[in-house]
Amino acid sequence: MRGKCRPTGRFFYWLLISVVLTITTQLSHAAKSTRVVDTIYRADGSVAAGTLVISWPAFTTGRGEVIAAGRISVKIGSGGMIDTLLVPNTGSSPASFYTVIIKSDELKAHMSYLVGSGNEGKMQELEGRVQKHEAQLQRFGGIGATFGVLLTLLHLAIDYFKVHKP
Repeated sequence: MRGKCRPTGRFFYWLLISVVLTITTQLSHAAKSTRVVDTIYRADGSVAAGTLVISWPAFTTGRGEVIAAGRISVKIGSGGMIDTLLVPNTGSSPASFYTVIIKSDELKAHMSYLVGSGNEGKMQELEGRVQKHEAQLQRFGGIGATFGVLLTLLHLAIDYFKVHKP
């Protein structure tokens, strides 16, 4: 009886070896990542807290590696520090961008972010853009409020003269 089971046992070991080789081949062909380490600041200059949600579309890297669309969440550490791995998309086809959403209690900012070929990110530049945008929003809000007050005064004057005709 022992001789009849031997071919089935050999088949099992060949199957196991082929599965292990397939897994190790896929792991060795994984795309090379760039480590992004930075400090996240709020518009007022204090360190940020919360979570970054980073998403990207499907693209092919400059070295021909196919990257599927995806999304990750990165917790902003103490002192505003982040540390994550992203696949460089410089020279990608089609041209792609990482979209970063900062989820915090005080600030929700939506930014597009391009990771260079091995360069660390420049989040400070993006924070400066957010600060400039928020200042513009405050200006437009003040202008809108002033315009609303003037229109209200104009309507009150028109109503007054309708009631009190000379």
